[in-house]
Amino acid sequence: ASEFCTPGPLTIPDTLPAVPYPPTVAVAGLTGVVSKVTAVLRGLTHTGPLDIDVLLVSPTGQPSMLMSDVPGPVFTGVTLVLDDNAALPLGYFFNPPSGTYQPLDNFPGDSLPPPAPAAPYANAFSVFHGTNPNGTWNVYVADVNPLDSGSLDRFCLDITTMTPVDDSNPS
Repeated sequence: ASEFCTPGPLTIPDTLPAVPYPPTVAVAGLTGVVSKVTAVLRGLTHTGPLDIDVLLVSPTGQPSMLMSDVPGPVFTGVTLVLDDNAALPLGYFFNPPSGTYQPLDNFPGDSLPPPAPAAPYANAFSVFHGTNPNGTWNVYVADVNPLDSGSLDRFCLDITTMTPVDDSNPS
């Protein structure tokens, strides 16, 4: 797997999209197609329950909600790894410790502010499988309820690729 990250930290203001919006992850130099993606939210600090949304959109336009209205989180400098194959969904803990969790979209149908694409969104990294990994990945992060704010040190993607099987000439 190869890791690619946003160039800098994000500020997550109360009831607004993060700054910058969207931050981007530039992916280049990979061969083959996506076979696995995980996301790493490094140094996430956020105090409001039910209100941080994180949407990932691939260079080929597939959107997947990684985190939406997770119940009761109080994040203080945690590092969250989001992976389709994790044992527990993100909302399992009231105050999630640093660790690896499945993506969770608690309110499918919620949309993030433009220029994010409108819902519906997938809720799994598998939506990216078989696509070209190279290009600009957009990360839309927004705070959707009042009375809090937060920050994120870095958003990173771990991308594994494979050579597509050519079955056009069976023998």
